[in-house]
Amino acid sequence: ATAGETFVEQLNRWRVELGEDIVRRHVEISEELLNDAVQRILNRLIFIRMCEDRGIEGEAVLRRAFAGEMANVTQLFQRLDDRYNTGLFHAAGAQTDLSLEVDSQLMRRIVESLYSPRSTLSFAVLDADFLGLAYEATLAQHLTVDRRAGRAEVNLNSKPEYAKREVVTTPQGLVDMTMSEAISHLDPTKLTPKVLDFAVGSGRFLVSAFDRVLDRYTTSLIGSGSTEIVKTGENEWRLTFEAKRNLLTENFYGIEIDYNAV
Repeated sequence: ATAGETFVEQLNRWRVELGEDIVRRHVEISEELLNDAVQRILNRLIFIRMCEDRGIEGEAVLRRAFAGEMANVTQLFQRLDDRYNTGLFHAAGAQTDLSLEVDSQLMRRIVESLYSPRSTLSFAVLDADFLGLAYEATLAQHLTVDRRAGRAEVNLNSKPEYAKREVVTTPQGLVDMTMSEAISHLDPTKLTPKVLDFAVGSGRFLVSAFDRVLDRYTTSLIGSGSTEIVKTGENEWRLTFEAKRNLLTENFYGIEIDYNAV
Protein backbone atom coordinates (compact mmCIF):
# COMPACT_ATOMS: atom_id res chain seq x y z
CA ALA A 1 0.00 0.00 0.00
CA THR A 2 1.11 3.58 -0.63
CA ALA A 3 1.84 5.93 2.25
CA GLY A 4 -1.42 7.71 1.54
CA GLU A 5 -3.46 4.50 1.60
CA THR A 6 -1.81 3.39 4.84
CA PHE A 7 -2.51 6.78 6.38
CA VAL A 8 -6.17 6.64 5.36
CA GLU A 9 -6.56 3.13 6.81
CA GLN A 10 -5.11 4.34 10.09
CA LEU A 11 -7.34 7.42 10.13
CA ASN A 12 -10.39 5.25 9.58
CA ARG A 13 -9.46 2.91 12.43
CA TRP A 14 -9.08 5.91 14.72
CA ARG A 15 -12.39 7.35 13.57
CA VAL A 16 -14.20 4.21 14.71
CA GLU A 17 -12.34 3.96 18.01
CA LEU A 18 -12.94 7.61 18.85
CA GLY A 19 -16.57 7.33 17.76
CA GLU A 20 -17.13 4.33 20.02
CA ASP A 21 -15.65 6.12 23.01
CA ILE A 22 -17.73 9.27 22.48
CA VAL A 23 -20.95 7.29 22.03
CA ARG A 24 -20.30 5.43 25.27
CA ARG A 25 -20.32 8.79 27.05
CA HIS A 26 -23.10 10.39 25.01
CA VAL A 27 -25.46 7.60 23.98
CA GLU A 28 -27.98 9.86 22.27
CA ILE A 29 -25.47 11.95 20.29
CA SER A 30 -26.47 12.57 16.68
CA GLU A 31 -24.38 11.12 13.88
CA GLU A 32 -23.69 14.62 12.58
CA LEU A 33 -22.24 15.82 15.89
CA LEU A 34 -20.33 12.57 16.32
CA ASN A 35 -18.61 12.90 12.94
CA ASP A 36 -17.82 16.55 13.57
CA ALA A 37 -16.24 15.78 16.96
CA VAL A 38 -14.12 12.89 15.67
CA GLN A 39 -12.91 14.85 12.65
CA ARG A 40 -12.01 17.82 14.85
CA ILE A 41 -9.90 15.61 17.11
CA LEU A 42 -7.91 14.12 14.24
CA ASN A 43 -7.51 17.48 12.50
CA ARG A 44 -6.08 19.00 15.66
CA LEU A 45 -3.58 16.21 16.23
CA ILE A 46 -2.32 16.18 12.64
CA PHE A 47 -2.10 19.97 12.49
CA ILE A 48 0.06 20.06 15.63
CA ARG A 49 2.33 17.27 14.40
CA MET A 50 2.91 19.11 11.12
CA CYS A 51 3.75 22.31 13.04
CA GLU A 52 6.17 20.39 15.26
CA ASP A 53 8.07 18.69 12.45
CA ARG A 54 8.32 21.98 10.55
CA GLY A 55 9.84 23.73 13.55
CA ILE A 56 6.82 26.06 13.94
CA GLU A 57 6.00 24.59 17.33
CA GLY A 58 8.38 23.14 19.91
CA GLU A 59 9.45 19.51 19.71
CA ALA A 60 6.92 16.94 20.96
CA VAL A 61 4.56 19.51 22.52
CA LEU A 62 1.62 17.25 21.66
CA ARG A 63 3.20 14.16 23.18
CA ARG A 64 4.12 16.00 26.39
CA ALA A 65 0.65 17.51 26.76
CA PHE A 66 -1.09 14.14 26.50
CA ALA A 67 1.45 12.45 28.77
CA GLY A 68 0.31 14.68 31.64
CA GLU A 69 -3.01 15.94 32.95
CA MET A 70 -5.96 16.86 30.73
CA ALA A 71 -5.47 20.44 31.91
CA ASN A 72 -2.20 20.44 29.95
CA VAL A 73 -4.07 19.50 26.76
CA THR A 74 -6.68 22.20 27.36
CA GLN A 75 -3.92 24.76 27.92
CA LEU A 76 -2.14 23.68 24.72
CA PHE A 77 -5.31 23.89 22.61
CA GLN A 78 -6.19 27.31 24.03
CA ARG A 79 -2.70 28.61 23.29
CA LEU A 80 -2.88 27.33 19.72
CA ASP A 81 -6.31 28.93 19.30
CA ASP A 82 -4.83 32.29 20.34
CA ARG A 83 -1.81 31.86 18.10
CA TYR A 84 -3.34 30.56 14.87
CA ASN A 85 -6.95 31.79 15.11
CA THR A 86 -8.09 29.23 12.52
CA GLY A 87 -11.22 27.98 14.27
CA LEU A 88 -9.62 24.56 14.56
CA PHE A 89 -9.04 24.98 18.29
CA HIS A 90 -11.96 27.28 18.96
CA ALA A 91 -13.79 26.63 22.24
CA ALA A 92 -11.11 24.17 23.34
CA GLY A 93 -11.89 23.22 26.90
CA ALA A 94 -15.52 24.31 26.78
CA GLN A 95 -18.23 21.92 27.94
CA THR A 96 -19.27 21.40 24.34
CA ASP A 97 -15.78 20.29 23.29
CA LEU A 98 -16.16 16.51 23.16
CA SER A 99 -12.53 16.06 22.13
CA LEU A 100 -11.42 16.59 25.71
CA GLU A 101 -13.74 13.88 27.08
CA VAL A 102 -12.21 10.99 25.14
CA ASP A 103 -10.51 8.25 27.16
CA SER A 104 -6.98 9.42 27.98
CA GLN A 105 -5.42 6.02 27.25
CA LEU A 106 -6.96 5.96 23.78
CA MET A 107 -5.79 9.49 23.05
CA ARG A 108 -2.26 8.74 24.26
CA ARG A 109 -2.11 5.67 22.02
CA ILE A 110 -3.23 7.67 18.98
CA VAL A 111 -0.80 10.48 19.77
CA GLU A 112 2.11 8.03 20.18
CA SER A 113 1.20 6.52 16.80
CA LEU A 114 1.92 9.90 15.22
CA TYR A 115 5.58 9.74 16.32
CA SER A 116 8.51 7.57 15.27
CA PRO A 117 8.99 4.62 15.48
CA ARG A 118 5.25 3.87 15.32
CA SER A 119 4.75 6.33 12.49
CA THR A 120 6.81 6.01 9.33
CA LEU A 121 5.57 9.39 8.05
CA SER A 122 7.60 12.57 8.35
CA PHE A 123 5.11 15.35 8.93
CA ALA A 124 7.80 17.83 7.90
CA VAL A 125 7.45 16.79 4.27
CA LEU A 126 3.74 16.05 4.11
CA ASP A 127 2.12 18.88 2.18
CA ALA A 128 -1.42 20.07 1.53
CA ASP A 129 -1.59 17.82 -1.53
CA PHE A 130 -0.91 14.68 0.50
CA LEU A 131 -3.40 15.60 3.18
CA GLY A 132 -5.94 16.58 0.55
CA LEU A 133 -5.64 13.17 -1.07
CA ALA A 134 -5.89 11.45 2.30
CA TYR A 135 -9.01 13.32 3.35
CA GLU A 136 -10.67 12.97 -0.05
CA ALA A 137 -10.34 9.22 0.36
CA THR A 138 -12.31 9.40 3.62
CA LEU A 139 -15.10 11.70 2.39
CA ALA A 140 -17.29 8.93 1.03
CA GLN A 141 -17.65 7.32 4.45
CA HIS A 142 -19.00 8.52 7.77
CA LEU A 143 -19.63 7.11 11.22
CA THR A 144 -23.09 5.67 11.83
CA VAL A 145 -24.67 4.59 15.10
CA ASP A 146 -26.88 1.48 15.17
CA ARG A 147 -29.01 1.43 18.32
CA ARG A 148 -31.30 -1.45 17.34
CA ALA A 149 -29.38 -4.20 19.15
CA GLY A 150 -30.06 -2.73 22.58
CA ARG A 151 -26.69 -0.99 22.59
CA ALA A 152 -25.10 1.66 20.43
CA GLU A 153 -22.83 0.15 17.77
CA VAL A 154 -20.56 2.49 15.82
CA ASN A 155 -19.58 1.63 12.24
CA LEU A 156 -17.96 3.32 9.27
CA ASN A 157 -20.34 3.23 6.31
CA SER A 158 -20.74 4.86 2.93
CA LYS A 159 -22.62 8.15 2.92
CA PRO A 160 -25.97 7.85 1.11
CA GLU A 161 -24.90 10.37 -1.53
CA TYR A 162 -21.86 8.21 -2.35
CA ALA A 163 -23.64 4.86 -2.23
CA LYS A 164 -23.58 4.30 -6.00
CA ARG A 165 -20.42 6.16 -6.96
CA GLU A 166 -16.77 6.30 -6.09
CA VAL A 167 -14.69 9.24 -4.96
CA VAL A 168 -12.17 9.74 -7.75
CA THR A 169 -9.20 11.90 -6.82
CA THR A 170 -7.89 14.26 -9.49
CA PRO A 171 -4.12 13.71 -9.96
CA GLN A 172 -2.16 16.69 -8.64
CA GLY A 173 -0.42 17.17 -11.98
CA LEU A 174 -3.79 17.64 -13.66
CA VAL A 175 -4.90 20.04 -10.92
CA ASP A 176 -1.81 22.21 -11.42
CA MET A 177 -2.05 22.08 -15.22
CA THR A 178 -5.71 23.09 -15.14
CA MET A 179 -5.02 26.03 -12.82
CA SER A 180 -1.99 27.19 -14.83
CA GLU A 181 -4.01 27.09 -18.04
CA ALA A 182 -6.94 28.99 -16.51
CA ILE A 183 -4.78 31.71 -15.00
CA SER A 184 -2.73 32.13 -18.17
CA HIS A 185 -5.90 33.32 -19.94
CA LEU A 186 -6.57 36.09 -17.42
CA ASP A 187 -6.15 39.73 -18.39
CA PRO A 188 -2.49 40.42 -17.52
CA THR A 189 -3.53 43.63 -15.77
CA LYS A 190 -5.82 41.68 -13.42
CA LEU A 191 -3.18 40.64 -10.92
CA THR A 192 -5.53 39.83 -8.04
CA PRO A 193 -8.54 38.04 -9.53
CA LYS A 194 -11.40 36.80 -7.36
CA VAL A 195 -11.29 33.00 -7.33
CA LEU A 196 -14.21 30.80 -6.26
CA ASP A 197 -14.26 27.01 -6.02
CA PHE A 198 -17.93 26.13 -5.55
CA ALA A 199 -17.23 22.49 -4.63
CA VAL A 200 -13.98 22.99 -2.76
CA GLY A 201 -13.60 19.58 -1.06
CA SER A 202 -10.16 19.39 0.52
CA GLY A 203 -9.15 22.63 -1.20
CA ARG A 204 -6.47 21.32 -3.55
CA PHE A 205 -7.70 23.28 -6.59
CA LEU A 206 -7.95 26.48 -4.54
CA VAL A 207 -4.45 26.02 -3.08
CA SER A 208 -3.05 25.43 -6.57
CA ALA A 209 -4.79 28.54 -7.90
CA PHE A 210 -3.47 30.59 -4.98
CA ASP A 211 0.12 29.42 -5.58
CA ARG A 212 -0.06 30.53 -9.22
CA VAL A 213 -1.68 33.89 -8.56
CA LEU A 214 0.86 34.44 -5.76
CA ASP A 215 3.78 33.83 -8.15
CA ARG A 216 2.20 36.10 -10.78
CA TYR A 217 1.56 38.91 -8.32
CA THR A 218 5.02 38.67 -6.71
CA THR A 219 6.75 38.79 -10.12
CA SER A 220 4.77 41.90 -11.08
CA LEU A 221 6.11 43.78 -8.02
CA ILE A 222 9.81 43.12 -8.62
CA GLY A 223 11.60 46.39 -9.31
CA SER A 224 8.60 48.49 -8.33
CA GLY A 225 9.91 49.46 -4.92
CA SER A 226 6.85 47.93 -3.32
CA THR A 227 7.03 47.27 0.41
CA GLU A 228 4.87 44.16 -0.14
CA ILE A 229 7.85 42.07 -1.25
CA VAL A 230 11.21 41.24 0.30
CA LYS A 231 14.34 39.87 -1.36
CA THR A 232 15.29 36.39 -0.11
CA GLY A 233 18.09 35.51 -2.55
CA GLU A 234 20.05 36.72 -5.54
CA ASN A 235 17.04 36.38 -7.83
CA GLU A 236 14.40 35.42 -5.31
CA TRP A 237 11.57 37.49 -3.93
CA ARG A 238 8.54 36.74 -1.79
CA LEU A 239 5.52 38.60 -0.49
CA THR A 240 5.54 39.71 3.13
CA PHE A 241 3.31 37.65 5.42
CA GLU A 242 0.76 40.47 5.65
CA ALA A 243 0.57 40.91 1.87
CA LYS A 244 0.27 37.16 1.32
CA ARG A 245 -2.49 36.90 3.91
CA ASN A 246 -4.39 39.80 2.36
CA LEU A 247 -4.09 38.30 -1.11
CA LEU A 248 -5.55 35.04 0.20
CA THR A 249 -8.37 36.37 2.38
CA GLU A 250 -9.56 39.06 -0.03
CA ASN A 251 -9.56 37.02 -3.24
CA PHE A 252 -9.95 33.27 -2.62
CA TYR A 253 -13.22 31.62 -1.65
CA GLY A 254 -14.54 28.09 -1.39
CA ILE A 255 -18.02 26.61 -0.92
CA GLU A 256 -18.64 23.02 0.21
CA ILE A 257 -21.76 21.22 1.42
CA ASP A 258 -19.69 18.65 3.33
CA TYR A 259 -18.59 20.28 6.61
CA ASN A 260 -16.07 17.55 7.40
CA ALA A 261 -14.40 17.95 4.03
CA VAL A 262 -13.65 21.55 4.92
